[in-house]
Amino acid sequence: MKLIFDRADSPDLFYLCGFHSDVKCLYTETEEERVLYVPGFEYLRAKQEARVNVEKLEDIDALLKSFTGPFVVGPLFPHSFALQLEEDVTIETELVPERKVKEDQELQAIQDAQQAAARAIAIIQEEVQNATLQDGILVREGEVVTSEYLKYLARSHLIQQGYDCPDIIVASGEQTAQPHNRGSGPIRQGPLIIDCFPQSQHTLYHGDMTRTIIVGKDDKAQKMLTAVQKAHDACVKACAPGVRANDLYALCMQVLFEEGYASDGITGMIHSLGHGIGLAVHERPALSPKDDTVLKEGMVVTIEPGLYYDVGVRFENIIVVGRGIIE
Repeated sequence: MKLIFDRADSPDLFYLCGFHSDVKCLYTETEEERVLYVPGFEYLRAKQEARVNVEKLEDIDALLKSFTGPFVVGPLFPHSFALQLEEDVTIETELVPERKVKEDQELQAIQDAQQAAARAIAIIQEEVQNATLQDGILVREGEVVTSEYLKYLARSHLIQQGYDCPDIIVASGEQTAQPHNRGSGPIRQGPLIIDCFPQSQHTLYHGDMTRTIIVGKDDKAQKMLTAVQKAHDACVKACAPGVRANDLYALCMQVLFEEGYASDGITGMIHSLGHGIGLAVHERPALSPKDDTVLKEGMVVTIEPGLYYDVGVRFENIIVVGRGIIE
């Protein structure tokens, strides 16, 4: 028996059941049936929306004790619940591996989210283009252009379109040397990284796009960006069925090295090349040196090489394996 205890809108449970709720539910799966146990106040709605059988979740300890094994659970399954089960419990790191290959409706949802990301980034790009540098700080109509203001513009647009990206990255200057620095304060001369990964409030699927704008003149950052885009293009071209995830990572590192950029784990290319994407921003496979997953037709991954020294640059698109960039 497979057991999952999580929010109904968590990637695995939403994929399996199609019920969108922030309440925690218990899901059971055997060869004979699939059942979603939900709290009483969500029972009627779950009965209408879920693609599986629905039962009320009342005394979960007694319910767990009534099950017979063997059991398969994920690494985040509560230990207190596992104690209610028989000893024959196996922990699987990936409970729903079929999520890696996307169906047509999933691809459409991801494409819609990616287009929302592109529009949000375009709004920021236009604002930057219409501003001017004064003493190394971006100014428009007498007002300093800040990361917070650009995030507000992007998120306002996304929310109106049924998306959101609370953790959008708009980082400039020295902040760009830290890949997950969300950015704050004035926009400065040099690289400006915009990383937008919106989630649809309806389908729950994500987009993920990163662009680097060189604000003003910065020859060093521009050269870095050119190398990153070259690595990106080489990896997109090589992203095909039968290729291993870690081989794509190795290709990226080779191209960047040939362009004159070494990496030591602290500077240079210091993160994975990309990751799967769908109901979660980060899904399997990871395009990292440790992941030897063989890519299959219909898998969806990001390709996002970057370089990070005193400042950083990054460039990212979503790829459907065997089909190319989602636009």
